[in-house]
Amino acid sequence: MTDLEDESFLSRQHVMFAYRCARFLPTPYQPEDSNRMALAYFCLSSLALLPGSAVSSASPVGQSALDAMLKPQQRQGFIDWVYEQQAPGGGFRGSNSMTGTGKGKGAAAVIPGEIPLSSTEEEEFARLMAFDDQDEDEDRPPDAPQAEEQVLSPAHIVQSYTALLILGLLSDDYSRLDREGLLRFVARCQCPDGSFSLFPGAPEEPDPRSVFPAFAISSMLNDWSACDVDRALSFLVTCQNPSGGFATRPGLEAQGGTTYCSIAAFSLSSRMSTLPNPEETLRWLVSRQVPPPPPPPPSDSDSESESEPKATPAPSKPMAGFQGRIGKTTDACYSFWCSAALRLLRPDLDLLDPELDRNWLHSCQHPTYGGIAREPGASPDIYHTYLSLAALSLGGQPGLFPLEPAWNVPQAVADRIKRSLARSTA
Repeated sequence: MTDLEDESFLSRQHVMFAYRCARFLPTPYQPEDSNRMALAYFCLSSLALLPGSAVSSASPVGQSALDAMLKPQQRQGFIDWVYEQQAPGGGFRGSNSMTGTGKGKGAAAVIPGEIPLSSTEEEEFARLMAFDDQDEDEDRPPDAPQAEEQVLSPAHIVQSYTALLILGLLSDDYSRLDREGLLRFVARCQCPDGSFSLFPGAPEEPDPRSVFPAFAISSMLNDWSACDVDRALSFLVTCQNPSGGFATRPGLEAQGGTTYCSIAAFSLSSRMSTLPNPEETLRWLVSRQVPPPPPPPPSDSDSESESEPKATPAPSKPMAGFQGRIGKTTDACYSFWCSAALRLLRPDLDLLDPELDRNWLHSCQHPTYGGIAREPGASPDIYHTYLSLAALSLGGQPGLFPLEPAWNVPQAVADRIKRSLARSTA
């Protein structure tokens, strides 16, 4: 990592934004409570990409903002919370907000007091409470301890992927990881067509976005026994559009996120040489870098409130971000999905203009509160903040740590995960 040289990059504000989000997410995030694991990953990985020197002159060279900001008790609290989401049958939930009761020491604390229900509601509640999240396996030893609680929310393949990354970000030794249970969970998620569901029996139609975390988990564990790799890659090939990009399902429009997930799956499984039509895919990805739309003209209300802080400065430099689909406007998150896919597909080629994308992402920063929005003038959020930081890292932004694009985590953390998971199997 180089020293901080780019004054237009608001590293200190971004550290404080990510740290605030890691501690207290504001009200608009309430609908995403079941995805708290992924949100925690965005917060902590943002801090891991940013330098500690952005907030403290006493921070040693090479120390991340994550290591500089988190106190030992906070770090341990995050680790303990992640393991609390480990399901009895393997894998991790997104949060404990949907934990059910009826068993265990925490029963009274989860549902305080009786809730009056109609007879129909009682039947439905009984059905939900009987949901078998333990994923009993025929090989389970008869004397194995039973879980104290059943839960309404099952383990989730995306949340399991981000849980492994969080533990790596926090330097956990993975000694509490149920590796075999996690592998069984991943195996149960694979569908007959080779795709992966978000969890066994999930109502959502599988697509490449759930294949990627299954492959990432297998790669991190260095154990591919839970995946039929050939079938999974065959499914991805059916999702490839004639233009070279990848869609959510066969015959649909290609998108930047699903294209990244598909290419990352080929890369993680060391099958990149078998990717069909790589030239078309390369062309499709490069074509996604486009100029943003011109800013709207100022309205009368804008002129009346000149004293209020503006969300973003007026663009003054040439810029070009990335669109997720043909004909769409630029969105900050696609700077990562598309540039990371290109880095994995052809690391030997330099086909993009990172300075144009850097100028675009800088224009999406909030100058006062930090964070990066999907576009200039929008409110920043932790999802777009992290993916923008990841894209800036890939583009050589001074002051950011290098990123490992296939796992989507800082390179130093990826190296630590490899070492820690290797030791946990010894």
